[in-house]
Amino acid sequence: MFFTAKQALEFWQKEGLLTKQKAAELEDSLEGSAAQVPHRAILIFSGVGAILIGLGVILFIASNWAEMSATLKTGILMVGMLGTAAAGYYLAYERKSYEIVGLALLFVNILLFGASIFLVAQIYHLPLTFWWGALLWFLAAAAFAYILQSRMHLWLAVPLLLLFLGWLRTYGVTGFASELDFLTNGRDSLLPLLPVIGAGVLSVGVLHRKHPFLRFGENTLFHWGVFLTLLIIVVSTADKHMLFNFLRLPQDPLSLTIVAGGIVAVLAAVSFGNFVTDQGRWGLLGLALYLAFIHIIAQVPEWMGYPMMNGYVGYMGAGFGALEGLFVIHVVLVFVLLLTVVWYGTLLKLPAMINLGMLGLAVTILIQYFSWAFEMLDRSVAFILGGILILALSAILERKRRQLVSSTKK
Repeated sequence: MFFTAKQALEFWQKEGLLTKQKAAELEDSLEGSAAQVPHRAILIFSGVGAILIGLGVILFIASNWAEMSATLKTGILMVGMLGTAAAGYYLAYERKSYEIVGLALLFVNILLFGASIFLVAQIYHLPLTFWWGALLWFLAAAAFAYILQSRMHLWLAVPLLLLFLGWLRTYGVTGFASELDFLTNGRDSLLPLLPVIGAGVLSVGVLHRKHPFLRFGENTLFHWGVFLTLLIIVVSTADKHMLFNFLRLPQDPLSLTIVAGGIVAVLAAVSFGNFVTDQGRWGLLGLALYLAFIHIIAQVPEWMGYPMMNGYVGYMGAGFGALEGLFVIHVVLVFVLLLTVVWYGTLLKLPAMINLGMLGLAVTILIQYFSWAFEMLDRSVAFILGGILILALSAILERKRRQLVSSTKK
């Protein structure tokens, strides 16, 4: 016999399996879950729509750039920014019945603002460097985030902060900044600093829990921090050259300032942060000590006198095999870190943290598989076995992820 959820709850009450109060709690929980799904769907669709509108406007201007006068270009940008600001504010704060759509339009507004910074500088030949533009864009996005209590704007502010720091460091080290130098140039790459920045962002997220006005951004910053902390650490398990280059901290003043800022943020969070459990406090401190240890390992080749070539450490010559043991230790510690992330996500009831940890484990396992398989097996056999491994691993991880996420909701 088929029962609806409400009929099932009534049946269990009659059988004495549920009290009336517990049945009411379960019914409220089902209603809340039903309401949450369309809310999330609207939020996702609104965010995607906002990005598409922003990109469309920017592409329209770019495709017709040569035919437009400076006045027309500036006018289109101004109309776009004022129009999205007015419409977004009206829908979200005047009518209040289309809050998500209104915030999405305000998100379009901040995208157009960022594009306008660089386009206006180009139109009127203003002496604007990349890092100045990124700084203005970041400050505007952060201001919108905290004034509007908008997680969407705060989510954008983090990559804008990375752009600002990357371009500023490139400009400070070389005196010139191109678009992707902060990712591809070994001498002034921002990649080695990502784990430190991630730990700092994570710590700022923890500090946001202390004040009701800031609490809206807690999860956004926390998840960004975990992602940035794990990204390069996981990638560096692919090869020892990546470990000793991607995690070797640079010594220029801005990099040292970023490291100091990350340390201050972690210490502030450990000392004054609002943690759900004491394990969270000790976990953050343990993460900071782990990052310090990994960065020390990455400095060893330079201390051993290996030469620098275009910002990278060259690993040729005698003694290179001695570094293999450090790399193996690094890989083992990465697995321990990722398992700890999953455990903390379960302990603190954070499904997103569980997902990041499980994803990191899956990527690390695949990296290690292909690193070993390509050396020991025929390429075709390696790909076939790799495909089977991926499918099996996907099934196992999906099952375990569901179990862990459901356990956090109890």
